[in-house]
Amino acid sequence: MRIGVDARPLAGPPAGIRTYLSELLNAVAGLDDRNEFILYAHRPIAFDLPGNRFQVRIRSTPMGVGTLWLQLHAPRHAVEDGLDVFWGAHFLLPLRLPRHIPATVTIYDLVPFFFPQTMQLSNYLATRFLVPPSLARAQRIMVISESVAADVRRMFRIPSDRISVVPPGVRSEFTPRDPLEARRRVVERLDVDARRPYLLSVGTVEPRKNLLTLVKALASLPRATRARFSLVVAGAPGWKTSALHAAAMGLVRDGTVKFLGFVNHDDLPWLYAGAAMFLFPSLYEGFGIPVIEAMASGVPVVGSDIPVMREVARDAAAFVAPTAAEEWAKAIVDLLDDAPRQAQMRERGLAQSAGYTFKQSARRLLDVFEALAGRLRS
Repeated sequence: MRIGVDARPLAGPPAGIRTYLSELLNAVAGLDDRNEFILYAHRPIAFDLPGNRFQVRIRSTPMGVGTLWLQLHAPRHAVEDGLDVFWGAHFLLPLRLPRHIPATVTIYDLVPFFFPQTMQLSNYLATRFLVPPSLARAQRIMVISESVAADVRRMFRIPSDRISVVPPGVRSEFTPRDPLEARRRVVERLDVDARRPYLLSVGTVEPRKNLLTLVKALASLPRATRARFSLVVAGAPGWKTSALHAAAMGLVRDGTVKFLGFVNHDDLPWLYAGAAMFLFPSLYEGFGIPVIEAMASGVPVVGSDIPVMREVARDAAAFVAPTAAEEWAKAIVDLLDDAPRQAQMRERGLAQSAGYTFKQSARRLLDVFEALAGRLRS
């Protein structure tokens, strides 16, 4: 079977979707020795092909607009390459894809429909108006959590038998390490304050991540309490962040908060392993990969009380209403002062995160492709 893949995320910034797609493709390569995969993108991709059954097709577009490439060029490539299945691995399908080619699409979240105010306008317009017809065109729809599956069913009235859950896994690098060694490495590599423990939050710095609530929570604490720890934020600079940085200015100045920017894949596991606590106050997520990375690293997690966090972390995390700054402040201090609870959360987190593997998800992905090929043969 020849499978075409919209590989645009592999040409984009090193964020969650790029990690998900690259790890999933690598896992597929280790399981599947029959199918051929052609990766399509509008510019060069950051991905080492895992074998000779993987090929790349690059076709540049005016202004480098990936959505334009998908709609204008992908249908023709699909025909020229004789595809048996097309996988829209980034929310959308080429709407002019010939009907004889079965298609599946991956939906990571429904931010354009639930939190449009947190998006850049160009991304909002592309996804808001092209996701519905992409879902209508797809014979099978893949999502990354049961929570997203429920959202898709409710929002678009799509039956359960058209939806498959293919969650992320945890990379093997995320594992418990000696905390003292981890902090020493973090201090040397990332210039983090060595005098006090640090709390960690990971993700692109943008409004949906709700870091402003964390800043307000820390600002509400007495100075003596803040002096016990710092908050380290690891994530590429995003958009609509002026209010966050204005609110954090004083805390950055006194060393309570540090924005590291993007942290590379070599340093990130050590950064997790050295953290005293992981904080994830997001307003909405399709999954929340940093949560399972933190749990796999043996770090206690405090997350937003939203459905997907309950699904992913279960009883291994503490949950707080997303925008309740005072409750976040109390949860942080209470957990810092409760060593037995920290130990219990570490144990539960390791067990819970072990259930998420890219190998398992790769099997689910291949099952979707086989189901689509079966429809074609029948």
